[in-house]
Amino acid sequence: MSCTNKSNNRYPLGESKGKLRLNMVLEGETARMLVELRVRGIVRSYADGVNQAIQMFHNEITERDLRSARFQTFQAAKEETG
Repeated sequence: MSCTNKSNNRYPLGESKGKLRLNMVLEGETARMLVELRVRGIVRSYADGVNQAIQMFHNEITERDLRSARFQTFQAAKEETG
């Protein structure tokens, strides 16, 4: 997905400035969870909560990828020693 800036140059989202504006509505359980986190003081604001969630999701995906790479390396070494 890409967006257009004022001069009609196309660039991937967030690439040019390292900044991205989101305009979104959360509903249901996700909204209730975010409100609870803010009331409990775990996040400073709703934007902070969304930011922390994205960072945690990214960390989880990175960890999963690392475990997969380790397993594949282990399997390859195991096959070589056979």
